[in-house]
Order: sequence, then C-alpha cells, then structure tokens
Amino acid sequence: MKFIKPLLPLLLLVFLACNSSKKPADDAAVTAVECVPMIEDRAVAAGTSDPYEIKDARISENCLEVDVSYGGGCGEEEFRLVWDGKVKKTDPPGATLKLLFKDEDRCKKLVMTTLRFDISGLQKMATAKKEIKVTLPGHDSVLQYTF
Repeated sequence: MKFIKPLLPLLLLVFLACNSSKKPADDAAVTAVECVPMIEDRAVAAGTSDPYEIKDARISENCLEVDVSYGGGCGEEEFRLVWDGKVKKTDPPGATLKLLFKDEDRCKKLVMTTLRFDISGLQKMATAKKEIKVTLPGHDSVLQYTF
C-alpha cells in the first residue's frame, strides 16, 4: 500500500492526459475548405517554382482542387495559382494555369495536401456555352470548367 499512494497522482495525470480531446481551432477548419484567389498576372506567370508533384486535379464548382506532394514540412511554404491572361481560341475556349510553389525550408519530409483555388475569374473569357478548357502543366488531362 505504501507504494501505491506516491504513484496515485502520476496515474491520475496519465489517465487525464489520455482522455483529453482537443478540437481543431475554428480558423483551421475554415482554411481547409477556403478557395484561395487565382492570380492573373503575365509577369508572375513567367516565374519559376520549387519542385512539387501533382497527384490529381479536379474542378468543384468555382474551385480548382489540386492534390500535390512535395518535400518540406518544417518552414514557410506558399502555393499560388497563376493565369497569364491568354485565351486559347478553341471551342470551348481554353486557359493554361500555372501552379507556383515557393519553399522556404530545407526539410525533405514528404508532404501531401489538397490545394483549392478560386478560378471564377476565368468566366470573363467564356462564350455562350459557359465552359472553359483548363490546362494545368504537370497534370495529364484537360479539365472542363462549366459554370
């Protein structure tokens, strides 16, 4: 019995720590579903990018969702979706969007995430069909954006 009394506070602490449930912050939940605005800038579109790999891409309503993987995970990273403003004269019209990645860390951990970008700015180039062919270098197929 002498040995149990000193261990009782430690056992209680372990029990409480294992049973605590932490909820994600509201801001984190909003960020996960938010569509980041696309940038329309010819000069930025000509920029270079750090390496990444596109695993998949799709359009959901006005958002382009891109599954990517890259090496990093311990510093500042930024993805931007850029359109140079050029319109391909096809039926329906087309646009090539470029994903730029800036990696400020030297970590090599494999990170996989889904990025979401608002592409509603492309609607201004549409014809009466209200659809646009979207090309994303690094992704194998052309995406159909209908609105």
